[in-house]
Amino acid sequence: MNKKHFEDVWEEAEVVSRENRPEWNDLCDSLKEAINTLCEGWQNTEETEELLGEVLLYLCMITDHKGANSWTALENATNTLRQILLDPDE
Repeated sequence: MNKKHFEDVWEEAEVVSRENRPEWNDLCDSLKEAINTLCEGWQNTEETEELLGEVLLYLCMITDHKGANSWTALENATNTLRQILLDPDE
């Protein structure tokens, strides 16, 4: 079985999210609910993966709604964290 790369799955999610994106407030409420449930920490691995999938899909919907570039956003956040870890006094 061939596994898809994350970027391929993300691109599929972008297409699905454009076709099925909920209203902004509903989207935000769904994201908050999934994150809150995830943070409760009682889930087994399968349930955690399902919740993470929901969170990632909602984030994909947000990037589409806002016209943001998710690759750039993740790269910037990673670089910022890397800089903080390398030089925590700045």
